[in-house]
Amino acid sequence: MNLSIAQNRTVILLAIAAAVAILFVPAQQFLQQRHEISTLEASLARLHAQDGRLAQESKRLSDPNELELLARERLGLVRPGEQAYFIEPTAVPTRATAGGVVHRSSSFGRAWHWLTSLLRGRN
Repeated sequence: MNLSIAQNRTVILLAIAAAVAILFVPAQQFLQQRHEISTLEASLARLHAQDGRLAQESKRLSDPNELELLARERLGLVRPGEQAYFIEPTAVPTRATAGGVVHRSSSFGRAWHWLTSLLRGRN
């Protein structure tokens, strides 16, 4: 009888192991698919948000006034009869302090220097 009890235990253990293996694979696939679904839903939400932003930008760019503004700012275009002026940046003037340390002038100082040079006819 001892042999049949050992065989019964072995059969029961093998049946339990087979059931666990049979249930484990689908459970693992189920969890993997749930993770993939949540990743895809997050990606879809980002794409919907981007779609909304692009729709707003498309609507904004269909306005003729906005197109003209962009053409003037980014491309430097002008209407017929208008003249465009471009101001090239110049080197920032420096000044020495009493201690001999050189400091950059403030924006107001640069603007004042430019204005007075322009009025005096000097560069």
